Amino acid sequence: NTLQAQAEIVEIDLKIPAETIDFGLIPCNGHRIVDYIQLENILPYPVRIKARLKLPETNQRHSILTIVNNELTIPAKSKISFGTALEPSNNIEEDIEADVFLAVDTPKNIKSIKINAKIRRLSLEILSQYTLSINNFYKGERRSLSIELFNNGSIEYTLCLNSQSLKLSVIELHLPVSKKENVNIEIHMPNDRISHTFILEIGFLNNKHVYHLMVQCEIAEPKMTYTYSNAQNKYIIHINQKGQMENIQDKNLGPLQPV
Repeated sequence: NTLQAQAEIVEIDLKIPAETIDFGLIPCNGHRIVDYIQLENILPYPVRIKARLKLPETNQRHSILTIVNNELTIPAKSKISFGTALEPSNNIEEDIEADVFLAVDTPKNIKSIKINAKIRRLSLEILSQYTLSINNFYKGERRSLSIELFNNGSIEYTLCLNSQSLKLSVIELHLPVSKKENVNIEIHMPNDRISHTFILEIGFLNNKHVYHLMVQCEIAEPKMTYTYSNAQNKYIIHINQKGQMENIQDKNLGPLQPV
């Protein structure tokens, strides 16, 4: 009896579509992001893969980078998804550079993939020609205001606007870098209050950041002063209702001109 051994020498066993996984610009305090690539086994038999993540030892990281599956088995002549996950820092900007090493069937057969990401803060500037404290409302008055939203940061985002007490012209707004957009808000002052705080909630799509813009509004008591031909005779007429503006009576002069 004879024993005959056969061996097949291949130049490529595992095909990787890219040498780098680039997450790009990622906002601080964002949700966990997973990026997948397809690993292809071109051999006629299964291969086993063990993955290991290597980060620079000298740099302290506030974001968390992990491998979704450390061990994989790819069937013959097929593809499988390989994922890396990134949880960005809460409010610290940093650049992430790491390496993933893939051992294919043996520790001596190593493939490598680079991981890059840039973590950046979101920045939003709110501009308005009005102050956030308005003290000249009538009871039940409706008034429209315009605010300007300006993305003065380095990363684009989409705003999600919400309010229980304000009527908004838009509820979702995409803001590229250095872009300004106007949003109209309508204030309806209650009839039964002399002051009220209106709140606009400003959130970011796929992000945990939420801000609140508060507009403090107050009722102004209407007052009017007029003078007789005799400058010594002066008194103040109080107008509390709209109907009183149409019919103002004076005990000496009779009806006055409508306001």
